[in-house]
Amino acid sequence: MSNFVFPRKEKRKAERKQLYFYLKVNRQRTGSLLGYLADISSEGVMVLTSDAIELNKVFALTIDLREEFSMDCSLDFEAKSLWCEQDVNPDYMVAGFQFESLDKMALERMNYLISEYSFKI
Repeated sequence: MSNFVFPRKEKRKAERKQLYFYLKVNRQRTGSLLGYLADISSEGVMVLTSDAIELNKVFALTIDLREEFSMDCSLDFEAKSLWCEQDVNPDYMVAGFQFESLDKMALERMNYLISEYSFKI
């Protein structure tokens, strides 16, 4: 059995928000692209990626806020991969991550992104 992809039951408790932008999500250590932010909540993120993500692994990730928002900072966090499945577009995968560590500054930046740049319904 693969350690990468499996169907999942919805367990999310926090409301997820989609932003106006697909922000790049990079690995902190290498700077390599993991994927693009599909949605965000107070508990974690969903990332659109071209490759399957290893499950139950903690990733050190960063979202550079300079490119889209002209903010001189990034959103750095650690998150554990909980699930990964094929997207509706078969060329992509979507993966769910739960925040492991989110310091006060990262939490403030995340809340700012949600309040200022998420779709309002």
